[in-house]
Amino acid sequence: VTGTHRNAQGGHHRGATPSLSDSLLIAMIGFQSENPDVNTRVITAHVPATLAEKVDQLAGRLERSRGWVVKQALDAWVAQEEHRRQLTLDALADVDERRVFEHSDVHAWAVGLESEPGKPMPG
Repeated sequence: VTGTHRNAQGGHHRGATPSLSDSLLIAMIGFQSENPDVNTRVITAHVPATLAEKVDQLAGRLERSRGWVVKQALDAWVAQEEHRRQLTLDALADVDERRVFEHSDVHAWAVGLESEPGKPMPG
């Protein structure tokens, strides 16, 4: 199917309209916030139909809206990615400060765990 639809920047372009069997447009439209002063924005994403069906099933089982389920998932994912980034920055700081272990020491420790499961880490 060909038609005109919005692109990610809000403009229009001509091209193949995504099939609902391939993906489903999920729009998170103006979440009702516990705090009415919170500013919200609309985010859209094309997701595989199977994922959209799972979201719909979860929403039904939880008696919540699809948008609520998607917001919960985004909140969790963003928190996880922020945590991963912090772990990476912490590890890089350890390297900069020379708080590192020799590979051979770590390898010997890991191998020794088979015979001594509670063996303390090197260093």
